[in-house]
Amino acid sequence: MKGLAHCGLLGKFHYLSTVSGGGYIGAWLTGWINRADGGLTSVAAQLAQPRDNSRPNPKPVEIQNLLSYSNYLSPRLGILSADTWTLFATYIRNLLLTSLVMIPLLAAALTVPWFYEAVLMRNPIPYTSIPLWIGVAGVAMGVAYIGIAVRWKQAR
Repeated sequence: MKGLAHCGLLGKFHYLSTVSGGGYIGAWLTGWINRADGGLTSVAAQLAQPRDNSRPNPKPVEIQNLLSYSNYLSPRLGILSADTWTLFATYIRNLLLTSLVMIPLLAAALTVPWFYEAVLMRNPIPYTSIPLWIGVAGVAMGVAYIGIAVRWKQAR
């Protein structure tokens, strides 16, 4: 955000889309813009200011607060703190829930070849009924189609 403000690009955006941890910084920036007296221009000007090392805390107060309270998942550190144990329990819960969804899907996908083989072994299809030249011709047609499509796209 500081880099965008320093280059004068922060005010050029009409919409801010964030995902995952970016939602935290996006909400912080939106809140700061809405609370600031000058709005976006004031915030962009504060973010674009070069670092003033003569002061003990050269950053704006809003950035200092963000840095001080950014450990929102586990505010109190330490192996015996409730925040650490809550974070650990949340991680394990989410890992188990994801596994309960993904493992059956993977198991179902792995049974497809097993069922296919079981069906083929009961009533095997004679491989000589489809000549090899049909497969070779199909691959050649596919490669030719890709070449034609690429040349057609380059010509446009």
